Amino acid sequence: MADWYKNLYVGETIKRKKRKVIRLINRGCFVPDLYVVTRASNGKDQLDIQDARRFLLSPEAENSPEILGIASGYQEALGLVCRMAEESRKAGFGGDLLAYLGRE
Repeated sequence: MADWYKNLYVGETIKRKKRKVIRLINRGCFVPDLYVVTRASNGKDQLDIQDARRFLLSPEAENSPEILGIASGYQEALGLVCRMAEESRKAGFGGDLLAYLGRE
């Protein structure tokens, strides 16, 4: 079962199907063209955008990072990251997305 951010960011395309998509991911099911936004796996970046298939099928799936956002397509996932950055800036966190997301 995936670890979900309490204020999950959801792309417009799947907003009405949010609960179904979460249920499918928790079951390890394939959802076509689904991307997840997580905290970065390396020490340099802040966020990763990953194809959900790669995320679900990895051997480390049990120790997977918290899912911060879900989107239909890579472009929509980029839009979620932009939205996170804009909200972070407006809240006075500048470019520190992880500090902003950690406070919620």
